[in-house]
Amino acid sequence: MKKTLVVFFLTGIVILFIAFAVQADIETITLQNELDECPRAMDLEETPIVYKEEFLKALESLIPETYTKDEQYGDYYSKWNIITATPLPLTMDSDENDVYYEIAKNLCGKEVANKSWLVLLHFPNWDDVSAGNAEGEIFLAKSKEKGWYVWYRYH
Repeated sequence: MKKTLVVFFLTGIVILFIAFAVQADIETITLQNELDECPRAMDLEETPIVYKEEFLKALESLIPETYTKDEQYGDYYSKWNIITATPLPLTMDSDENDVYYEIAKNLCGKEVANKSWLVLLHFPNWDDVSAGNAEGEIFLAKSKEKGWYVWYRYH
């Protein structure tokens, strides 16, 4: 009787591990399909936290370019506040934001994630309309040739 229970228990654990692995693969494939083209790590500059002032200046044009081009909803994105602006590798120590590093790594690889920044945004014009749209997450990097750009808009 004990052997049967142990076998049943171990079989259940194996099935759970397989289910989690399949789900993780499905999520990774879904994210990869959402992104047309990943940045090439060799085309990106290293941009540690000392670049923050330059980065924040670039956001003044990059956020409107990324969010207000939608004619139907562009006005809702016309006002924004930066909640977080940090290099993605620094989010690995954060309980709240470490998932974004994993998303970037799954999308385009560790080398691109290590050269990218995370920006979490709040759009107050959406507050009374849609809580989901009131938040935004974008991944940015600095191209050696073209400067800062958004390579992925999560929301």
